[in-house]
Amino acid sequence: MKRFLAACGAAVLLLAGCTHTTPFTDDHYFRALGEKNEVVFTVDVEGAREILDAADGEGTLGGLDPILERSGRISLAMDPSAADGIPVFYGGIEGNFGKVVTDTALSFSGDFDKDESGAVPFYRSSSAGLDVKVPQSGLVLFSNDDIEKVYRKTYRERELFIPYDVSQRMAESLFGIYMEKPHDIGFLTDQIPEAMLLSMNSIWLVLNGVKDDYRVSGVLLLSTEQASRVLGTTLRLNYLKTIRKLEVPIEGWKEHIDEDGKTITLAGMYISNEEVYDLLSTVLDSI
Repeated sequence: MKRFLAACGAAVLLLAGCTHTTPFTDDHYFRALGEKNEVVFTVDVEGAREILDAADGEGTLGGLDPILERSGRISLAMDPSAADGIPVFYGGIEGNFGKVVTDTALSFSGDFDKDESGAVPFYRSSSAGLDVKVPQSGLVLFSNDDIEKVYRKTYRERELFIPYDVSQRMAESLFGIYMEKPHDIGFLTDQIPEAMLLSMNSIWLVLNGVKDDYRVSGVLLLSTEQASRVLGTTLRLNYLKTIRKLEVPIEGWKEHIDEDGKTITLAGMYISNEEVYDLLSTVLDSI
């Protein structure tokens, strides 16, 4: 993904002219991401830029300013269970990208070759192992597997997976995560035992706040009340260990984790800078 952004960044250097914004103004593009076993990430690029820079241990994102400065939101879906260790991922970049000038820039970029062999023409970067298509101004689609499917599924014939109210919360946050029937989230957290994943129906989490005071909210929906009780207890014990290490105690921490039937609600849970940076770094390294 970093190689892809770098390649796009080089092409975007050629862009100038009118300002364009995402075509998804009444809905959210990323609602069409995320089938079973996939995890959906969406990032408010401007709001989370400090986090992205801090999480970028290799220091490569600084070279991607041309495309990051034109991006309002980057969203992707990833299946972390790939047998060969290379996850399949796809998504879209929303922002100041005019279709004609972006296509022209990609055509003249040495990193991309145009592929018109199928029903949906697109550009391929062999060095990055990714394909890209600009369906209209304000949106750039990408995939390391099947860009034609991504074009149909997330743009032309959209099938929505993420509930609207959840997508609203994700769009209003710095960073949002959504998973339906997750089977593998070990790369995100070790606080949920692997055996518990079999009882997990869905998870959505959002990150808000500022440095030294980042907070996580969201909902974990389980298939049984017993599983909810066990997981709720596990989360509270781990959270207590975390806040006991803080120099300044957090008041009302018990209210940050609420268990009601099959639903666990997280409301403003404290998360350290290091945990936030590690999470984003893991995502960046995975793709």
